[in-house]
Formats: sequence, C-alpha cells, structure tokens
Amino acid sequence: MKTAQQWAIALILVVGLLVLGSLGTATQAEPGSQEAKEDVSIERRLASMAEQLRMAMTLTTLAVLSPTPAAQRLHIQQVINLLEGTGGRHFVKRVSPQEEIPGLIPCAQALFARLETTPLNPMGREPISVAAKHTLSLLNSALETSLFGLRQRRLERASDEMLKAYAYLTAALGCGSDPTDLSGVLVLSRLFLASSPASDGTREQP
Repeated sequence: MKTAQQWAIALILVVGLLVLGSLGTATQAEPGSQEAKEDVSIERRLASMAEQLRMAMTLTTLAVLSPTPAAQRLHIQQVINLLEGTGGRHFVKRVSPQEEIPGLIPCAQALFARLETTPLNPMGREPISVAAKHTLSLLNSALETSLFGLRQRRLERASDEMLKAYAYLTAALGCGSDPTDLSGVLVLSRLFLASSPASDGTREQP
C-alpha cells in the first residue's frame, strides 16, 4: 500500500495541475503578412504542445494515484503514447484512441527545427535555441522515466518513477512569466513573441 507521504505528494500534484491549468498560452496574431501567418502557426503549435503536456501531467498523476498495478500500467502507457506518438517504438494502440497521435517528442523535434530557421531578432535566437534544447531533453527524460516505471512490478516503485516523470513534464511546460526559467514550452512562447520580427509588441505574452 502507498505510504501517507506518497498520497500527500500525489494530492499536491493534483493541486499543481489545477494551478497550471490557469496559466495562459500564447495568443494569436492577426492574419496579415506571410511572416505573421507563420508566427500564428508557431504560436498555435506551442499552445497545442502546452495542452498536451498538461494532459500528460494529468495521466501521470493518475498513474501515481492508481490503486492497482493494472490501472497504473494503463496510465503509464498512456503517458508513453502521448510522448512518443503513433509511430513510436513503445506505442501501444489498444490503450489509445483510433485517431493518430502526433506525439509530444516528434512535434517538439519538428517545431524546434523550424524555429532554428525562422527569422528572429538576433538577440532572441540564442535563448530560444537553448530553451528548445532543454525542453526536448526534459521530454526525453520523462519518456525514459515512464518506460522505467512501466517495468516496475511494485506499485510504490512505479509511483516513485512517475513522480519523477511528473517533475520532468512540469519543467518541460515551464513558466511563461518567469524570466529566469530557461526551458519549457511556455518559455518558448514568451521568447518567440518577444523575438519575432512580425511582432509589433502589442500581442499579450503568455
């Protein structure tokens, strides 16, 4: 059975999810030039990634709170599916919807590669590159930890691993309002809005 400490931590995670759900994501630019349209696309993809991360955090919390190993494995596999996507090596179709799941990691890889070639203010490119690399590393760490948790036979040990995965996912989401935060999708949204040449400074930052 889970210890009182584990239940307390799990409850804290649930409260944390409610708080994170109130954080804003990047708002959309008005359609106009091609650069503005590309900015909107990037902003939307970052906002979509933020929502997927919150979903992964919810599933991770459910894994920690699961009363049985079978229920726990189901939720851990759902986290893995969400991170890897339909084409992932460890994807299991039977626990996912019929539609294709793009996967947080493949989406991050594609989007961050696009950011590398997107016209940006010179001073903003390096922070964006660093934040993108840190975020992708955190997503990969969350996947590795979840895979290790899936292999655990004891409920408590798997819960411990999923608490670690939750921490990685939280860092990968980031805090868009904290200028000292060096990684996270919300951080990338803030940096992108500040560094995009198409931005006129009137869009609200996340």
